[in-house]
Amino acid sequence: MQATTQSADDAVLAGVVLAYQGKYQEAATAWSRAGKVDRAIEMFSDLRMWDAAKQYSHTASAGTAQELVKRQAQWAEEVNDLSVCLLYTSDAADEEDS
Repeated sequence: MQATTQSADDAVLAGVVLAYQGKYQEAATAWSRAGKVDRAIEMFSDLRMWDAAKQYSHTASAGTAQELVKRQAQWAEEVNDLSVCLLYTSDAADEEDS
């Protein structure tokens, strides 16, 4: 059991190092292997790499995927891209109804 925890911790640490090196896809893969998909989604969201974040959101919980849509809508509103904001706001509302 301890070996599994150690390898997961190593993968998380490797992901952090890779992210700082700008190797974002490799970092996300490392986190995904360690069962920390939410870290990959958060990183891509912070970088405004929405398509990459969405690739990983399919393996995350429904709440995480919904939070991603809300973050993208908030970002679109901040940069005054109201058409995108409305699109994602309505998508988030649809997901809440499901």
